[in-house]
Amino acid sequence: MDELSKDQQHASSFTFFSKTPMECPLCQTEFHREDLRSGGGRLIAGKLTHDLRRLYQDNKKFGVIIPMIYSVSVCPECYYAALYEDFYSLGKSREKLIEHQLTREKLVQQLYPGINYHQVRNIEHGLMSYLLAIDCYKLMDKRQSPTLKRGILSLRVSWLANDMAKHYDKPVFTSMKQIFYRKAAKYYGLALGYSQNGTEPFDGTRNIGPDTDKNWGYDGLLYLAGLLNYKLAESDKNLERKGKTYVKVRRIMGKLYGGGRASKDKPTVILNNAKDIYDDLRKNIKQIEEELGQPLE
Repeated sequence: MDELSKDQQHASSFTFFSKTPMECPLCQTEFHREDLRSGGGRLIAGKLTHDLRRLYQDNKKFGVIIPMIYSVSVCPECYYAALYEDFYSLGKSREKLIEHQLTREKLVQQLYPGINYHQVRNIEHGLMSYLLAIDCYKLMDKRQSPTLKRGILSLRVSWLANDMAKHYDKPVFTSMKQIFYRKAAKYYGLALGYSQNGTEPFDGTRNIGPDTDKNWGYDGLLYLAGLLNYKLAESDKNLERKGKTYVKVRRIMGKLYGGGRASKDKPTVILNNAKDIYDDLRKNIKQIEEELGQPLE
């Protein structure tokens, strides 16, 4: 049985490595999962962003803590990566994932060739783990809601890349932030459509997130499918296409806000945000219709 290294035994002041090793279902490599310690005032929750990311204040004792970088389990040998809940749920995708190992290795070599998943994680480990997981989920069974999970993972990549862009003057992180924000919008839109037509369930995940602190459920899926596409459409130079996207998003926000007024179970944060976006869209759509000289609906 694999034993904890000295670095793993000490870990950091706010994480620990599991004493019982995990075994990669693809290559049988044993490794120890790193996770956050609970309690002790380590996490100081801050504000919630419009795209439902929970920000955390710097802890004077423990420093900067980013919980999401520990969510994906990664085999340090073949780089198979998945959310912990899915790590052993391979089914028919196992052979495809084995065949895809070279692609994962190339991905690591391109971005972080020296990265070591036996060591204590930092933000680079977290970013790379999500990129690997996105690559793996494209081969996963539809019962695991791979489209929605690729949306969640892509959104988190965008968040982490934004964090990296603030600390390192490298255009690659700004570019990555934008690329994966677009990918997140694409996957969320697809996931919403799939959930509505029965192509792929949206509940094949324990936590729809999108962050690790709260599961916003189907309301979160609806809201983010609308919000992400709304944000992307703002820079669309094709006025008619932008307007049609706005109309679709307005319907989503109207459904959320209208349904929320009749139900006490709807999350207040999403309802308030949906109402604000709905009001903004109503004005923007009217302005575009005046410029085009024709109705959009």
